[in-house]
Amino acid sequence: MRFILHQYLFPRIGRDSGSTAGLSLKSPRFLSSRWGPPHLARSLEHLLDVVRTLEARGAYLRVLGDPIDTATPQGRFMLQMLGAVAEFERALIRERVASGLARAAREGRRGGNPGVVARDPEALRRLRHAREDAYLARVTAHASEWLPLVIRLRTEEGRTWDDRAEIVGKRSRRTRPLQLSFAIFAASVGRYRPISPCFP
Repeated sequence: MRFILHQYLFPRIGRDSGSTAGLSLKSPRFLSSRWGPPHLARSLEHLLDVVRTLEARGAYLRVLGDPIDTATPQGRFMLQMLGAVAEFERALIRERVASGLARAAREGRRGGNPGVVARDPEALRRLRHAREDAYLARVTAHASEWLPLVIRLRTEEGRTWDDRAEIVGKRSRRTRPLQLSFAIFAASVGRYRPISPCFP
C-alpha cells in the first residue's frame, strides 16, 4: 500500500511499513486512521510516540470510529488516560521481570540468553549482527538528512573518512551523537536503500 502525506508534514512519498499503516491525511493539520489503536501501534507507549511525533510536526491524530481525536479536549483526556495505562503496563512488566529473575537466581539459574551466557560463538555472532542491524536502522532512519552529503563526500579527494564523519555529524541534527564512519557509510549505502532524493 502506498500513501501520500501532506508536504508540510512529510515532504516525500513513502511506502507503508508498520506504524503508518492506515494513516491518511484529511487536512494539513489532521491525520486520520481507519484502524484503531491496536492496529496503529505495537503498544500503548508506541501509540503515544506516534501521537507525539505528529504533534511535534503540528498535526493531530483522529482515529475514525474511536473517541480519539487529539485536537479536542476529550481526545487529549483520552490520550492522558492511555498514558497512565501505558505507565501502569510498564510497571507491571518491570515487576514481573524482576520477580522472574529473582526466582531464577534462587533456583540456581542465570537469566539471559543461554547461548550468550555460555559464550557460544554462534549465539555471540547473531547478537553482534542484531546489534549492528539495530544501529544501522537508527542511523538510516534519518538518512535523508545525511546520505546525499555522504555520497558527495565520497567523490572528494584529500579527505579522510574521519573528516567526512565529522562533517556529517555537524550537519545532521539527529545523527550527531552517532560516531559515523566509513563502515556505517558503506553499510548504509550497500545494505539499505532509504527513501531519499538519491534513491527514488
